[in-house]
Amino acid sequence: MLKITPTGQTVNSSAHLICCFDVSKRSLSLYAEYQADASSCRVEDEIPNRTGAIESLLGRLADLACEAGLDGLTVCAEATGGYERKLLHTARRLGHQTALISPETALISPEHVAKLKAVESNDTGKTDHKDPRVMHLVARLGKTQAHRHLPAIYRRLRRLTAYYDEDEQVLAATRQRIQAVTEDLFPDYDKPATFTFGSTGEALMEAYAFNPYHIVRAGYTRFKKTMKRRVNARFATLEHLFACAEASIQYAKTETEVELLVERLRQLWADYERLTARRARLRAEIERLGARLEADGDLPEADGDLPEADGDLPRLTHLKGITRFNLARLAGQTGPLRDFHSGRALLRYAGLNLRERQSGTYRWTIVVR
Repeated sequence: MLKITPTGQTVNSSAHLICCFDVSKRSLSLYAEYQADASSCRVEDEIPNRTGAIESLLGRLADLACEAGLDGLTVCAEATGGYERKLLHTARRLGHQTALISPETALISPEHVAKLKAVESNDTGKTDHKDPRVMHLVARLGKTQAHRHLPAIYRRLRRLTAYYDEDEQVLAATRQRIQAVTEDLFPDYDKPATFTFGSTGEALMEAYAFNPYHIVRAGYTRFKKTMKRRVNARFATLEHLFACAEASIQYAKTETEVELLVERLRQLWADYERLTARRARLRAEIERLGARLEADGDLPEADGDLPEADGDLPRLTHLKGITRFNLARLAGQTGPLRDFHSGRALLRYAGLNLRERQSGTYRWTIVVR
């Protein structure tokens, strides 16, 4: 029996001039097509990736669309690590449509472009002039991905999360440098990083800057009293630290060398404390914004599961025990969860595309990132 299914028209159903751009840091390569009388016209150009040049080109393209009797412009670009933002934001600001099926911006999937290029031109090579032509075909077929303009609170969360992650990396590098300088200054110090940056390590830094010569010069009794005033450390731990200091001074570093190491260690420790405090402030702000989203019903409560899709939020599994901080970080990357009709749609947005492969009696699922 024949199976007949009506389908909607997807190829340039908006009657817009589809303008596709291959984007790089310095330039934009344009390709567009439109019908003029009985002939088909192609439009190609290359301009600097500068706001003024973009505004001028979009103005000329809008006039061209009007002369051709089209409804306006649809601006499409391939995601290129942020270099496309200037073009897309400018197009949106000027009132141009930037998607085939939605007034929101569309980003063409690089995967679609790469695969269709091999079909369109029998060539897997990459050129700035060929890419926009293939992108134009992808756009005409409606194979675009939504590039969402997030509400302000989500954009703020995304930036705060990026800052938090940057500081996390710098903090980790600073801790490694502190460990390296400490080993040079205090060769027989054998405590792990968890101890060094814990309460006893902080007290040792505050009182002696991990300087074994100062520790030994003070004597064990004074060293023990000084440390006990600052932290409730075990006597066995203090005895061990003093013994390590006595062994370390056998290296007999010069006074000038020790002063230089101590100065460097104090500088790094100040960086560590500043980064730790800044990261704590960022975390508190992320959690505060997460609480706002939770109160507005835009974020599931921490330590709970997401409701079913019919409750306007996609259901995700394995979320028990997750903190509000992590949920807020997730929301900063995804935007409003109501934009996703299911948990699988959210996984696809994150780049975890589940695909079925079938051949004969074999069938399996792969994850494409």
